[in-house]
Amino acid sequence: MLAFILTNGGGVLLAVLCWLLARRSRSGAFIGALVLLAALILKAVLTHKPAWEAGLFPWSGYLYVQGYWLFAVGGAFFALVAPLLPVPRNRRAIAILAATVLAAGAWDSAWMFGLPEVGEDRHADANHQCRQSTLFTCAPTACVCALSYVGIDTTEREMARLCLTRRAGTTRFNTYRGLVLKLSGTRWRPRMVEIAPEELCRKGSIAVIDEPAVFHAIAVIGTGDGVILHDPLDDGPLHWSPQMLKHAYGGLAIVIEPIP
Repeated sequence: MLAFILTNGGGVLLAVLCWLLARRSRSGAFIGALVLLAALILKAVLTHKPAWEAGLFPWSGYLYVQGYWLFAVGGAFFALVAPLLPVPRNRRAIAILAATVLAAGAWDSAWMFGLPEVGEDRHADANHQCRQSTLFTCAPTACVCALSYVGIDTTEREMARLCLTRRAGTTRFNTYRGLVLKLSGTRWRPRMVEIAPEELCRKGSIAVIDEPAVFHAIAVIGTGDGVILHDPLDDGPLHWSPQMLKHAYGGLAIVIEPIP
């Protein structure tokens, strides 16, 4: 509740301040509009480059606002523009648009009140394998498999909650989010990187990757001559050669590594 109030309250406050700025100074409003537009462009780029976003904002607190600040900046931008329009009808329309964007942000951040439980209390077995119980929990289940290699026991349901998994699936950044929260306080950390498949084949490497062609997440463990593949749709691990991995791998990995 408190996180929701602070996050959305901050978005509304930013919009109000931008509206007041535009009413007091047209030159200030122009500069503010440029800053907000640059922020919107940055967020659009980071949406397609989650590894950059994780590197630019490494703080755990950012995980709570990562999905919201696009709405906050968008609402502020429209609130800044509205007072500058000469026609009253247009001002009202843009003001309503600003409020709509902020309302959409509140809807998107409703997870702060708690998400419905999805998945089951499935653990990794002796072979580090865990099978997903739904069609949309591949990412949290792949995390269960990967975490078992560093001695951390968890379940599909717990990781689905930490990864903010919904029936539409799990974003790559939210998969990273779940691993950050689960590994907090341990000697391990997740790192989201764009690396070559040869790095994933390095002996001892542990990573959660996705297969973009089929919108599916898997865990891979480097063996030196390939990877052990943990596909949440299978009952047991498989061995993939570097060529097989290269064919399926999309280029983005969340690597689990010791904290230096």
